[in-house]
Amino acid sequence: MMKSIYEFTDYRKYLRAWYEERKTKDAHFSYRIFNALLGFSSPNYVQQVLDGKRNLTVRHVPSVVEGLGLSCNRARYFELLVKFDRTKRESDKAPLLHEISQMRKHLERGRIESSQYDYYSKWYHTVLRELVKNCKANDVSYKHLSQQVNPPISEREAKQSVKVLRDLGLIVIDENGYYRQSQEFIGTSREARAIGIRQYHNTVIELARTSIERVASRDREISAMTVKISRSGFSTIKKRIREFEDELLEIVAQDSDVDSVYQVNFQLFPVGGYQRGKDEIDA
Repeated sequence: MMKSIYEFTDYRKYLRAWYEERKTKDAHFSYRIFNALLGFSSPNYVQQVLDGKRNLTVRHVPSVVEGLGLSCNRARYFELLVKFDRTKRESDKAPLLHEISQMRKHLERGRIESSQYDYYSKWYHTVLRELVKNCKANDVSYKHLSQQVNPPISEREAKQSVKVLRDLGLIVIDENGYYRQSQEFIGTSREARAIGIRQYHNTVIELARTSIERVASRDREISAMTVKISRSGFSTIKKRIREFEDELLEIVAQDSDVDSVYQVNFQLFPVGGYQRGKDEIDA
């Protein structure tokens, strides 16, 4: 599996790793194709970059990150690596290095693959994954865990949920006998979304609806607006939501003295003037 971009501090090494990973999947993938993918007209430009004979510049970054499929924070991180490589004065390098270091503190969220889609088969699996963290594995009170879930689940459901999390490798027992998360943040691959996550989304949307009655207003934030926008405006809003998701994860990663588990839902969907084809539904 391709390493996270945050594991690299040299953009050339990342480009080489990306190329080699793609080459293992497609024997016909060549430097000529790689050049075209990244927006270069010269057939050997990227190879010269990898060999240290030429450099990327900031003006190259937009086409390169698009070709690599990088977005939001990962695109910014790649841009920082290019800027750091191009910057000569130590006083100018310092702020770049600081931002790079800050971004490297938080590795990309892991991915739930299709073989693990059971994680989303019950909405409370995601909650128990947070609640069971730092609990002594051989002394877990499933009754206590079940009562911490909101709305509460049964003791049996809590016990089964922890078993699912262990079987999927999403929680592990450390050397001191405590449960810990195998990865701090996780998301889904496109395949897993298609297989299992639609029902999960339906369930957590329903939880959001019922929270209006279950949760005091001071402990929730629910708002709604109806706007008329273009397709371009929709794409911009969707992109900003995804960027905020990355920003939110960074806030969570730096948070301390945590005492609650919250569900965060983003809901943006057409309610008028939209006609879809029968094959357009996805997760």
